[in-house]
Amino acid sequence: CKLVLLGRTPLADEPAAWATAKNDAELKRTLLEDAKRRGEAVTPTELSARAERILANREIRSTIERVRAVGGDARYDAVDVQRTDDVARLLADVRQSWGPIAGLVHGAGVIADKLVEQKTDAQFDRVFDTKVKGLRALLSATKDDPIVMMCFFSSVAGRTGNRGQCDYAM
Repeated sequence: CKLVLLGRTPLADEPAAWATAKNDAELKRTLLEDAKRRGEAVTPTELSARAERILANREIRSTIERVRAVGGDARYDAVDVQRTDDVARLLADVRQSWGPIAGLVHGAGVIADKLVEQKTDAQFDRVFDTKVKGLRALLSATKDDPIVMMCFFSSVAGRTGNRGQCDYAM
């Protein structure tokens, strides 16, 4: 099985000194110490964003390793799935390397919880469009492929409800 994993997070190398930090709290502490050593002032929000990017990169690498450990192959590419032309170009490259696309799994999502009456149209669109425009871009880019399987993930919020996630549930 060959899997092409698409996501927003650009894959970046992690300094070896950070490898000992195993969880969010340890990573933030390590990042803060590193910033202090360099004389950099960092806000808690910036610290959280940095830690989140590092943990996301670790998750990507772990997923690729697990796929390969069971005999498959995987690659990761950072792309905004809402950008039809970018998705089409990327999947053209995949076809050159691995052949036609046989299946789609679409689970992209953005969570930005807020009650519907408090959301702007732009905030709603950011969440909703990631799912809907992303799916349209993937379907457009694979319209000539021999697709035999499609799986789309929404949210349990669509079934059970979750305060502040009306757009995500849709």
